[in-house]
Amino acid sequence: MEQKSCRERIHLELKDRLGDIRTLWRLYQKNPEASHRELGRFDEYGLCFDYVAKNTFRDQKRSYFRWQLSWGGPADEFRFYLDENVDAVLIEYWFLDWKSTSR
Repeated sequence: MEQKSCRERIHLELKDRLGDIRTLWRLYQKNPEASHRELGRFDEYGLCFDYVAKNTFRDQKRSYFRWQLSWGGPADEFRFYLDENVDAVLIEYWFLDWKSTSR
């Protein structure tokens, strides 16, 4: 069995995550207490939403908010970069494998 490239894996993981988020968001819009049998509730999806200050990690030049969805090998998260008005200027999806760090 041929192993998928990192680019292919990132694309598939992002597609799956966005599908989950869309499903949960639609449920939430109808009823904020609604729960999906496999995914749970929208406000419980993922591990945490936190602030990562500048220089927390080596070579990290900007602060961001992180919606961490999973941890370990691999892990994945969304990173929200804001401007001085607290408007999102960039949102990135990061797929963090044991072997490499890719976005």
